Amino acid sequence: MNKKIFAILIIIFIILTWFGVRFWRQLQTAKMEREKQAEEADVKFLVESFGRALKKVSLLSPTAAQDIEENYKDFLDPILLNQWKADPIKAIGRLTSSPWPERIEILSIKQFGAGAYDVSGNIIEITSVEQIEGGIAAKRPIELGVVKFDNRWLIVSVNLGEYLENDIAAQLRDCLPKSDMASREKCQQLLNNINNFEECVMAGFPIMKSNPPQCQTADGRIFVQETNSTWEQAVLALNNCEVEKAFQTHNKIITLTLKNGNKLIAREPQIDEIIKVIEETEAKCGNVPIGTE
Repeated sequence: MNKKIFAILIIIFIILTWFGVRFWRQLQTAKMEREKQAEEADVKFLVESFGRALKKVSLLSPTAAQDIEENYKDFLDPILLNQWKADPIKAIGRLTSSPWPERIEILSIKQFGAGAYDVSGNIIEITSVEQIEGGIAAKRPIELGVVKFDNRWLIVSVNLGEYLENDIAAQLRDCLPKSDMASREKCQQLLNNINNFEECVMAGFPIMKSNPPQCQTADGRIFVQETNSTWEQAVLALNNCEVEKAFQTHNKIITLTLKNGNKLIAREPQIDEIIKVIEETEAKCGNVPIGTE
């Protein structure tokens, strides 16, 4: 073999080797990207599943520790799980009957090491109103650390932020306990924006056990929920298939949102009577969603 042919073979070998190495690297890069995407999908599923479990744990319940064990054991690192069981008030879950944490809305997932991710998002809180009509009652920022142990992803850390400022109830929860001048002025401005029964309830103030229902703000103002219809008219609207959705309170006040946008507010003769009427008209009118307080 002459030197010229040998040189050509060497060049061909080098070129093939270069292309081979480049192709191998591309395969490895693609494999790593697929693995990362698969890991992010697993982390996303874990956090969203955890978010759906939050409403099942009442942190002020006598059985809070047991509820934390039952509902969070598949999501939390055992160390964090035991910390929350020992002191449930440090955990996250349901503090009040309404609003309640409905889900975790994920904003970003960032890798910070092999098998380790930081997840940022918001806890979305809703009431029965949002459950029927859609929307959000409150948002609270949350950051979670997620780590893979063997073949299992677990949450190892949870950090909560302050409620976002666009929620009146959250802002009032923050400023009402404080006594400084700035907090008092802020609370007064927020209270001045409450002008009816619905706004009073949405601001987080309780419904008083009265007839008709009343809601009292922190500055002593009382708002009464008025009816604008009779029970017979409400039943007629349901039988005529005019109702789009319904809402019921513990005080037997029912609100029917009609398909034309109007609302009928009436008092049912006994609790859950509205549910019976809706069930009786379902075959003719279809399902009418109903929310309860």
